[in-house]
Amino acid sequence: MTMITIASLFDRQSSKQTGRVWDLLENECDLTGIRSIPYPHFSWLTGADFSNILFDDPLVDLSNQINVFEIKTTGLGIFTGESPVIYLPLVKTQKLLTYHQMIWKMMETRVTELNSYYSPENWIPHITIGYGDVTIDRLSCAVRNLSKYDLSLTITIDNISYLSRIEEEAKIERIVKLKGEPCL
Repeated sequence: MTMITIASLFDRQSSKQTGRVWDLLENECDLTGIRSIPYPHFSWLTGADFSNILFDDPLVDLSNQINVFEIKTTGLGIFTGESPVIYLPLVKTQKLLTYHQMIWKMMETRVTELNSYYSPENWIPHITIGYGDVTIDRLSCAVRNLSKYDLSLTITIDNISYLSRIEEEAKIERIVKLKGEPCL
C-alpha cells in the first residue's frame, strides 16, 4: 500500500541540526526507525493515495499562495500509545495554522484515507525524531539524553513537497518552491 505525505523539507543547515538529533538517538538509544523516511521534514498531512486528479496542479496553486516563512521548535514531546513517537513540537503561529488549513482544504478531496490526526482540529505540528522502534527503554534513554540539550530550532520553510512510501521505500516525488518573499 502506498502512503503519501504532503510535507515541507528542511534546508541543508536545518537538516544537519535534525540529523544530529537522529544520530544522538541512534548512537545512545539504538533508535533507527526514523531513518525509514530519511528526509528531515514536517508533515502537513498524510493519506493512503491520490485520486485520479493530476496532483501537481494543487501543489503549484498552494505554492503561489504561501509565502516563505519560519517555524520554531520548543521542547520535546511524546505521542503515547502502543508504538510511541518522539517529536519536537512546533510553535503554533497563526500563519502556520492558516497555511495548514489551506493545504488541508485543497487536498482533502484529492487524497484518500486522510489521517485524521492531521485534520485542522486535531493537528499537532511537529518534527518526528523517533518512530517505529520506540520501546519503553529506548524512550527513557531518549528523554534522559535529550533533556540535556536545547532543542530550539528555527527553520525556514520554502517548499511544499510530496513524499511517498511503498512498503519500506521512501521517495521524494516532487518539491515545489514557495513563491512569496520571506516573512520575518
